[in-house]
Order: sequence, then structure tokens, then C-alpha cells
Amino acid sequence: MVREREKRRREKEREVRVREHRGRERREEEKGREERAGEREEREEEEKGREEEDREGEREEGIENIKGGERRGERGEREKIKRGRQKRKERREQGESVEGGERGEKRESEGERREQRREKVEGGEREEKKRKEREESRGEREEKEKGRERRGERGKRGGRDKGREEEEEREGEKRRERRERRLREREKRKRGREKVRGEREEEERERGGEKRERRDRIERGGGEGERREKSLDKFGGKKRCNKRRRKRRERRGEKEREKVKGKRKKRKDERRAKRRRD
Repeated sequence: MVREREKRRREKEREVRVREHRGRERREEEKGREERAGEREEREEEEKGREEEDREGEREEGIENIKGGERRGERGEREKIKRGRQKRKERREQGESVEGGERGEKRESEGERREQRREKVEGGEREEKKRKEREESRGEREEKEKGRERRGERGKRGGRDKGREEEEEREGEKRRERRERRLREREKRKRGREKVRGEREEEERERGGEKRERRDRIERGGGEGERREKSLDKFGGKKRCNKRRRKRRERRGEKEREKVKGKRKKRKDERRAKRRRD
């Protein structure tokens, strides 16, 4: 009996140790996953911020260079047409055929005429477009100047440069605000993770201390109360619930037995009384 009890006790202790070890491993894995997820989020946030800043920089450069680029492109096309015309003229002067004799010359002269017509039309459209843009920008500048005069903000330098400077200042302020907001959010998340980690470590330390105390009490061989505490804590809530259920069943059985015992006693007394009467 003693050996079997000792054997059962050792098996239970081994189960407890195995369960604690598995719980520790699971908690460490979860902690590692959470930390990796946090680091990944931080990396993604930093990459997103860098991409956004790059896009903003490209957009600003594009806005500044777009008009100059259009002008350069038009100038390049005109220069290409002029160079082609000059080459064909030189060939004709030297007596060389262009694209096969007279037909080639005829086609070339027709092509030149078409190019001249197209250039004239395009030039007219470009001039019209430029004139409209100038009028629009002049109207916008006048509106801005009027607004500044109304607000009492007329600057020493008026016009497009002042407006562009103000726009750049506003954009820079917005970028700074966005960067600061991202940094604040990152710090907040970091503090939250550290807080959660600290609470978890504190809980684990407390739990480890309670387990050590309980183990010491059990090893010292306490009374019935300590043994009961051991069995309850070792098997968790389910075991405790089963134990309560068993106790309840036992109490109910005792009541039933007492009831039956009472009935038997009653019948026995009745039989005795009947015998006396007889």
C-alpha cells in the first residue's frame, strides 16, 4: 500500500513537472511571436514612412520641372525637324536622289509642306494655350494679391515666388506633423508592448513563487489540508469541480440511506408493538 501510494505520488509529480515545462515552452513561443510581430510592424511603418517621403519629394520635383520639361520637349521636336530639313536640302544641292529620284523629291516636298502646316497649326495652338495660361495665372496672382491686401498681409515680394514659398512651407509643416505623429504612435505601441511584457513577467514571477511555496509545504508533509490543496491545484478547475460533484453525490447518498434506515426502524417498531398487543 505504502509503495503504491509513493509510486502514485511520484507519477503525479512527474505529470506536474511535464505540464509546467510545456506551459513554459508555450509561453516563451508566444512571447517570441509577439516580439517578432512587433518588430515586423515597426519595420513596415518605417518603410511606409520612407516611401511616403520619397513620393512627396518626387511629386515636388515633378511639379517644379514639368513646365520646363514641356518646353524642352517642344524645342527638341522643332530642332529635329530642322535638322532633317537641312540634311535633305544638302542632299538635293549635291544632286543625290532622296527616296528614289523625282518621286522621292515630290514626296519630300509634300512632306515638308505637311510638316510646315502642322507646325503652323501646333504653333498657333501652343501660342493660344500659353496665352490662356498666362491670363489664368495673372488672374490668380491678382486674386491672391487682393486677398493679401484685404488681410493686411501684402509682402515685399509678390507673385508666384511668394506663393510657391508659402506652399512649400505648408507642405513641409504637414510632412513634419506626419513624421511626428508616426513617431508618437510608434513610441505609444512600444510602451504598450513593454507594459504588457512587464506585467506578464511579474505574473510569472508571482506564480513561480506560489508554486515553490506549495511544493515546499507538500514536501514537508503537511496535514490533510495541505494534501487537499495539492490535489486541487495540481489538477486544475476540472478536478476541483469533479471533487465537489462527488462530495455532493456522497451527501445525497447518505441522506437516502438515512431515509431508508428511518423507514426500517419505523417498520421494526410497528412489528414490535403488534407483537406486544398480540
